[in-house]
Amino acid sequence: MFKSIKYVLQENFHNLFRIYSISKYELLGDMRDSKLGLFWNFAHPLIQVLTYWFAFGIVFEKKQ
Repeated sequence: MFKSIKYVLQENFHNLFRIYSISKYELLGDMRDSKLGLFWNFAHPLIQVLTYWFAFGIVFEKKQ
């Protein structure tokens, strides 16, 4: 088991540049259709968290 974990970690380390490149192109591809660009990658999860906080933290708290 430890041998396979070591192998996976070594493969990831040896291919670090490929992983970085694929991640970068994926991120740029996602941002291509958005007018807000990189900002939207941080704003969208923040909006979701605030929505859940409002719905479950405030609205449902008042009903109890």
